Amino acid sequence: MSEAVIEHPINRPPKPPAAALGPYFQFLTTDLEQNQWIGSVLIFRHVSFSQPTISFDSSAKVDYDWEVLYENLFDMKIYRINLTIELREGNDDEKIQWAID
Repeated sequence: MSEAVIEHPINRPPKPPAAALGPYFQFLTTDLEQNQWIGSVLIFRHVSFSQPTISFDSSAKVDYDWEVLYENLFDMKIYRINLTIELREGNDDEKIQWAID
């Protein structure tokens, strides 16, 4: 019986990340007593960048607050935006537009 030959390719270091990554939206839960959708947004920016701005355009009420998760992780500052969005009565989907710089 012959032995299998295993080759080990040369691995180069991974490419550095882009200067900005995200936003990455995450659904966490719904609060049916308060009629709210609860989630978060992750945004990654190179440490040389200032904090981005985000805006929402919706007929539903959107509340959010910023949190810095990491000041410098591989030259990236990582922000989390905690979101709560009003769940309005009705059967139709709610349109929420957002913009980030």
